[in-house]
Amino acid sequence: MSYRFDNELRLKGTGASYIRVSTDQQDTDRQHSSVRSFQKRFSVTVAHQFEDRNWARDTAAKRPDFQRLMKMVEEGQVQWIVVDSLDRFGTKSAKQLMHFLYTLEEAGCKLYDSTGKEWTAEDDATEITALISGKSSAKEQRSISSRVLGGKIEGARRGEWQGGPVRLGFDVVCYSRVTHEEQWRVVFEGNNGTIIKEDGRKVYQLKRLKVYPDGRTERFDGEKNFPKWQEKTELCRIAPSQDQKKIDAAVDVFKRYASESISFTTLAHWLNTPAQTKPKSGSSQTEIVTQQPAVVPKETLPNEPASTFVGRWKLVNDKGITSSYLNVMSSFTAKRDHVPDAPGTWEVVGNEARFTWEDGYRDIMRWENGKITVMGLGKVTGWDSPPLFQLQAIRIPAKK
Repeated sequence: MSYRFDNELRLKGTGASYIRVSTDQQDTDRQHSSVRSFQKRFSVTVAHQFEDRNWARDTAAKRPDFQRLMKMVEEGQVQWIVVDSLDRFGTKSAKQLMHFLYTLEEAGCKLYDSTGKEWTAEDDATEITALISGKSSAKEQRSISSRVLGGKIEGARRGEWQGGPVRLGFDVVCYSRVTHEEQWRVVFEGNNGTIIKEDGRKVYQLKRLKVYPDGRTERFDGEKNFPKWQEKTELCRIAPSQDQKKIDAAVDVFKRYASESISFTTLAHWLNTPAQTKPKSGSSQTEIVTQQPAVVPKETLPNEPASTFVGRWKLVNDKGITSSYLNVMSSFTAKRDHVPDAPGTWEVVGNEARFTWEDGYRDIMRWENGKITVMGLGKVTGWDSPPLFQLQAIRIPAKK
């Protein structure tokens, strides 16, 4: 329960604050300052602070801290909430805003902005104002989206880079709008793996190298860590890479795609295969054409020749009973007779060939002491899982 007398607001129970910004360019300091002023003005203390960065107003169902806050409200752990302004609460429509206000009311929780205005009050004026505010917020969001999209379209028409993945064989280059000379370029060098965000998103930790014309370099690795540029005096465009190996790899990709029946997944694994085991030369480990940076195996063992694994194989158990047949092609593709509709790709790492099948399964074919063993890992994401089964591989004549 709360009591308000003129400039005095008497709050009871546990309080929480909620801060939200839509982009990493926005600063939360002003919102925090408003919350501190609220506490000082009304002689209250916020017990729980919640903050969502880089979350738009229409993502209430996904924002991690917002969801934690609402859960505490529903469990009766929070009796009042303060936000800088109602739009920081963040809803995609007037209907959703009214839904959340109703949820707070049912849980016995009050919502205030930093001026002390209560948005969960039951008087007609507050409810009408909240409804109009929700509609205005949704309208403004559509207007902002339209302006941003329109600006991107115009920029694209001028040949300016609008963000997003860079295709194989290209860099992002920053030019002077006055002299049109190159100021610097960003070279994409794959990634350092992925991390799982709090909301469950898988994010690639991209590796970026900023290269100046005089040879100086700076690293800009990680999520959303692209170098800044002055939009009034500089512009960024896509330009061909200065690395001839990347150009050659891009050319090889298009040649293979044009001349063979091959999938993007197969091309990706082929690009990731060490150069000495490729059926063609000039294609080093680099980014793949499917927009995801290549992941180069970390093992440094000398690779067994690819020809060791190429051929048709009969797989038998320890009693000599045939289990299945495997066809391993020099094009770094493979097929299983018992699953003909789910082909796969393979690569050589040390003394083993690693198979990734389109149905999600993974197998390892290992050369050891003059014998070839096949180990089935099942549907896993790595290569360190214990095998579900082991079979001996016997090379047989190709199927006619």
